[in-house]
Amino acid sequence: MHGHSYRAKVTLRGEPDAQGMLLDIGHFTQALEQVRQKLDHHFLDDVPGLPPATLERLCSYIWHELQGKLTGLYQVEVSRDMTGDSAVYRLD
Repeated sequence: MHGHSYRAKVTLRGEPDAQGMLLDIGHFTQALEQVRQKLDHHFLDDVPGLPPATLERLCSYIWHELQGKLTGLYQVEVSRDMTGDSAVYRLD
């Protein structure tokens, strides 16, 4: 089976704390890794809550997986390098 490669960009916004951090990078990395494990090397149409696996649905899926885990979650962008296509899910 042929698969596609996607790239996700997660953007946070807010005010840095006294140490100058918006969010501890370890917490950020852990939250992203949990989502990546649900998607990477899986047939995306078989991922519960995702099908059909469009760029827009991938953005929404990642957003909802990270919501409540990442303070200041602002935007999720998913792109497919091969075609140059992308979609964005953003808090406005």
